[in-house]
Amino acid sequence: MNKHWSFTAFAFCVLATFSLFGCFQPKQQTAAQQAASTATAQPSNRIIIGHEDTFPPMEFRTPLGELVGYDIDLAQEAFKRMGVEFEYKLLDWSKKDDALLRDKTIDMIWSGLNITEERRQLYGFSEPYLDNRQIIVVTVDSPIRAKADLSNKVVGIQNGASTVPVIERYSGSAGPVAKIQPFPEATQAMTAMLEHKVDAVVMDETQGRYYISRSPGKFRLLTEDFGTSEFGVAMRKEDTELIRKVNQALADMQADGTERRIYNKWFGENQ
Repeated sequence: MNKHWSFTAFAFCVLATFSLFGCFQPKQQTAAQQAASTATAQPSNRIIIGHEDTFPPMEFRTPLGELVGYDIDLAQEAFKRMGVEFEYKLLDWSKKDDALLRDKTIDMIWSGLNITEERRQLYGFSEPYLDNRQIIVVTVDSPIRAKADLSNKVVGIQNGASTVPVIERYSGSAGPVAKIQPFPEATQAMTAMLEHKVDAVVMDETQGRYYISRSPGKFRLLTEDFGTSEFGVAMRKEDTELIRKVNQALADMQADGTERRIYNKWFGENQ
């Protein structure tokens, strides 16, 4: 399916928006099969969506505690069309693989998840629904001017981020990155940078530009990045019917303009 362009020209006017704030029938099984599949059975008429709520503008909480964001609106519309009930379950992002694949406490991850080749080995993904970049953010007075300047520096990143292997393999003009410092949330990495505990932060562009715009005069975005990626909905590979229905809902939303209206709400009409 066609996707929106990346967020290089992210609309800062979106801040005005932020300030306002059947289940699938299983096949008939024998008693033995039912016992073997108990751990994978989905609750009747309900899909559990794993997510995190500190990733604006994709999903976050308003001051009143309301869960809002681009992913939230997109998922709600998709499940409405699918005729399936759903609920959200907050994830420890570093343990999302276990939650979906081993413990099976959730049925999908719909939370600004980057599609990577490594993750394709684990998950069954929907078609991509949004383009993304892995940007490099520094403080406004940082001596770091280019990606090559990250040699021997400490780079902050969120736990479980897809960019970790890329940064580990990177070597700048004077050698590799000295250390990758993980944080439970990207906001904590940004705060640590202001406190001079890390030299730079690598994060999703959607989130990074939001934080930069909310803190004028504090941060600067490098022109280089750690690559482009796409967001997708992750499910278990064996849940082929669920994957198909999600893809159909996304395709229908794009075809009738609903997806574009949701996009414009969160990112502006000129992006």
